[in-house]
Amino acid sequence: MLLSSKIISNFTLTLLHDEILNTGIKITTLSHRGEYSAFSRHNPPTRKVYTLKSRDAIVENKGAKFKFHTKDVIKKWKKEFVKADLSEPKLSIENIIASILQTRQISDIYKKKNSFLSREQIKKVIKMCRMRLESMPIQYVIREWDFRNLTLEMRPPVFIPRPETEQLVDLVLTELNTNPIEEVLELCCGSGAISIALLKENPDITVIAVDKSEEACSLTRDNAKRYGIDSRINIIQMDINEISPEYFDKKFDVIVSNPPYVPSGDMLHLQPEILGYEDRDALDGGSDGLVLIKLILQKSSYLLRPGGKTFLEVDPSHPQLLDRLLEENNRLRLSIGGVHKDIFERDRFVIIKKML
Repeated sequence: MLLSSKIISNFTLTLLHDEILNTGIKITTLSHRGEYSAFSRHNPPTRKVYTLKSRDAIVENKGAKFKFHTKDVIKKWKKEFVKADLSEPKLSIENIIASILQTRQISDIYKKKNSFLSREQIKKVIKMCRMRLESMPIQYVIREWDFRNLTLEMRPPVFIPRPETEQLVDLVLTELNTNPIEEVLELCCGSGAISIALLKENPDITVIAVDKSEEACSLTRDNAKRYGIDSRINIIQMDINEISPEYFDKKFDVIVSNPPYVPSGDMLHLQPEILGYEDRDALDGGSDGLVLIKLILQKSSYLLRPGGKTFLEVDPSHPQLLDRLLEENNRLRLSIGGVHKDIFERDRFVIIKKML
């Protein structure tokens, strides 16, 4: 039996408390001013009064439908995220709605802003929004993220690729398109974003991807399968420190890495969602941010062919330090081959060249 044929908007209780969806509600008219009282079937029941403003949602008997306009759900949860002081509140709810609607184009959700979300969709929205309210990064909430022309699966605690890293891929692709190179070595592969982007955009190469994290190697493997390039990538779980001069039976023309480079003293200034969910080992580069970078340079000295290059993403303070470091350690036979800025005009990428 339909308890109310009225069209109800602003039904905050249903949006915020999914137990209402499971237990049903009762609607009773309080006045001619459009005020309604909502009772949940709890012991004792809870009661709230709402004023109806527009035709937004149909509320029916237990087990029946609950529907809400997409635009109102976005507005409501954006407000909740702002109240919780979350970063990018509007983009967070937009990405959640896009995930629910199975699109990666934010513009698509506004084409459907006046359409209804179903009861099941609302339950998914509530679940994902509650995860976001716990400061979980949106990439982990929706379980995927875009990198260049890819949509990669994301799982905590594997490091989430940042937009600036796309420029690191551009630098490597320029090298690959200039010289005939067959194989690339990636150190600290994380989600596999760099390796998979290189493989998708250059069909003539293969990649060896190394990471010490089991979760990272597993995610890289799944993302490689997602794009059908798993036969061209060799994923090795190991600590970089374990790579000896004899480990690979070859030398490389190109090594690429986005290693942990955040100085330990700067870790406390990172956003709560980063500190609370992402693998700290993929972020913390030690007191000067150079602990793993120094190790990569050491390995590059015997893994690179003469004239080969290592492409690194680094902290903006690092290029000058690296230049001095290589001068003081000339036995490595490495030199700075170039420094490039990121999209924010900060020195972010360093090319290290093996001397001939």
